[in-house]
Amino acid sequence: MTTFRGSHPLRLQVPMARSKTAPLTISRIDFFRLREEEFFGMLVRAVDDTLGEGKQREKRWASLSPLQRGVWAWWGFWGDVLNGGLTQYFYNHTDRDVPAIEWLLEAAGASALAAPLKEAVKVYRKHRKAFEVENP
Repeated sequence: MTTFRGSHPLRLQVPMARSKTAPLTISRIDFFRLREEEFFGMLVRAVDDTLGEGKQREKRWASLSPLQRGVWAWWGFWGDVLNGGLTQYFYNHTDRDVPAIEWLLEAAGASALAAPLKEAVKVYRKHRKAFEVENP
């Protein structure tokens, strides 16, 4: 669902049964102007702005919809995997956001990509101690 509020920002909400999701505020102009990676980056920044900083971040994470969590988690996954592979992703993020990524892949009809990710998580968990270094 897309809701327009006020004269400038566009607020996007993805409804979930019996729960409120955090609305994302993005520029109306950017919504129509940006394409591909820039558009996706705008969505990720909107989610990150909604999360904010500090102690409330975890609570706000819980208020995001699965789609919002998936979009945010995919951005970090995609960037790290393209830059340094799954090893870099697990060094930088551990496996905490993998459920959100798996949900996104399933929802996008890309469940074939979720299976290798699940296998990678098993390998990561088996060797987790090797990833717990200050500067890989």
